[in-house]
Amino acid sequence: MKTVALYRMCSVVAGVWLILLATSSCSTDQAGGRRDQTRVCDAAALRSMADISLMTGDPQLVLVFADSILALTCTPDRDSILLRWADVLHVAGIPYLRSSRPEARRLYGAALKLRQAYYGDSIHLDILRAQSNIGLSYSWEGDYLSAIPHFEKAIVDQERFAIFPNIYNRTKLGECYRLSGDPASAIRDFDIA
Repeated sequence: MKTVALYRMCSVVAGVWLILLATSSCSTDQAGGRRDQTRVCDAAALRSMADISLMTGDPQLVLVFADSILALTCTPDRDSILLRWADVLHVAGIPYLRSSRPEARRLYGAALKLRQAYYGDSIHLDILRAQSNIGLSYSWEGDYLSAIPHFEKAIVDQERFAIFPNIYNRTKLGECYRLSGDPASAIRDFDIA
């Protein structure tokens, strides 16, 4: 019992350290001699966070890493390692989706943030899937109003996304509207799907 308590305390201390490291490793870009508000994170600091958190495979440290990513106030450098970290966080969220949805949202939210840092404004299936999973976690809790914006963000009117995510998310969106007492919106989304 004392070992578990000590281990959890060390996880919390490591988490605080990682968050401080991540936020202190941000620098402000200079653009044409004027200060730009885009803050870029130090890649070495992010790699240190990932090495400590993800390589152990410890679920608590993976959650700490997710919280560290969510707490970043800067943009990570566009590096393919972001996609590998996002994949690890996304896979780690799968077992939590049915059992502990707030933890699932933390993991999917961090994966989403990393993917958005890599892909920018472009549309990518993994970004849409993360939004959909966050919406699913809220809807399974019965919080339909919180789920709706995530399902809406996961709907893209492009042929390559016809079945997933569009039809899937339109159906989930209609279900949320129906269960939250908005039958007109539910019928609209079911008809579109």
